[in-house]
Amino acid sequence: MLKLDTIEELQALHTNQVQESSTLEYKASAAIENTNERKREMAKDISAMANAEGGQFVYGMTEHNHQPAGLDAGMNPNPFNGLWFEQVIQQNIQPQIEGLKILQIPVAAGTVVTVITVPKSRTVHQTKDGRYYRRRNFRNDVMEDYEIREAFNRTTTPELFIKFGLVDQPDHELKLPDGENPPLTAPFLVRASIGNRSTQPSFYSVVNIFADVRLDGGPSGFKDGQIIATNTGVQIRKWTKLFSIPGHFPIFAETAFSVFENPWAISLPAALIDSQDAFLIGYSIAAPGYTIEKFGMLALLNRRIMLAFAD
Repeated sequence: MLKLDTIEELQALHTNQVQESSTLEYKASAAIENTNERKREMAKDISAMANAEGGQFVYGMTEHNHQPAGLDAGMNPNPFNGLWFEQVIQQNIQPQIEGLKILQIPVAAGTVVTVITVPKSRTVHQTKDGRYYRRRNFRNDVMEDYEIREAFNRTTTPELFIKFGLVDQPDHELKLPDGENPPLTAPFLVRASIGNRSTQPSFYSVVNIFADVRLDGGPSGFKDGQIIATNTGVQIRKWTKLFSIPGHFPIFAETAFSVFENPWAISLPAALIDSQDAFLIGYSIAAPGYTIEKFGMLALLNRRIMLAFAD
């Protein structure tokens, strides 16, 4: 999931024009009202996200054509505090969603923006209207019968994921090495771990790592580095690694394994150090009965690196 813990990280969504997606939705504070209609709408949105890939809602961010248009004045945390959100969501969805996270961030004198992080569920959730919803791109659809059956069977197949993070550095500040006109910035380090949300272990899995071609340096232990183009025209590099027995333990729910042999050292062209750019980064995993592909970004703002990822 995206790291949205501070007002600066929320503002970076607008600065970097992070578009809404199947795992991210912006809603104005006015969407929060203490009415049955608004409560049912929230339950529908949250359950649809949980029934798909999980994701995040930012209540307090305006949008235009699915692009963030800036934070609004926020909402009054009395009565709309975290407990109010928790009760509205859990009382209107069955079964209750485990692992739901509700964070309120002050934005003005006495008002807050509310960020709700919804995990991908290991079952399927029904709203009070008796329906099951699933998020697709920018909308919620009623789930088909086969999708409901598939959701109930999630524990019978692996459910792999990768978590990325920046290795501890002071504020993750990007710097130039000593010397005149260096071609690249000093490297910063990225770590990643692979885990499994299912009780079904994965004995064989193929992991691909993707990154904007402007990012210099490849992940250790991976092969190739072939350049491909996305459907938006952005060029990315692709690396591949196989996790399989007997060379590697099965990937099971009780533990997580490092994806890289050593932290991934990444540099940027020195000319970009003072830009406010964003660089695509992502992964895909294929295992028996399970495939997933997710993308996030490395954002550069005031020489500070921020890693915003869907997982």
